Amino acid sequence: MKYIITESRLQDIFDRYMESTYDLRYYSEAREFRAKVRWGYIFGDFWEQRFFYAYQSDEEFLKSMFGDGVNKLLLTYLRNKFPEVGIRGIGNSPPESLL
Repeated sequence: MKYIITESRLQDIFDRYMESTYDLRYYSEAREFRAKVRWGYIFGDFWEQRFFYAYQSDEEFLKSMFGDGVNKLLLTYLRNKFPEVGIRGIGNSPPESLL
């Protein structure tokens, strides 16, 4: 059976998944996104206005759940949750390719 959902619904599902699983926090002094607690699991780093996954396995896991467009979902999530950080892209992907 195949389901078709709107992009906004997929973003809502992704956002809720990220909040319930990772509940990310950004620590500017270390330029890191960490899960749930200050010295918790490092999910990613912020470098040259871009988010980089700390572990490729996290990216692959999210891709297996949400598909190849996961970086666009993640970029939207991070921009909404951390507007003050000014994230322009994910990894080495050109920012235009995510929009």
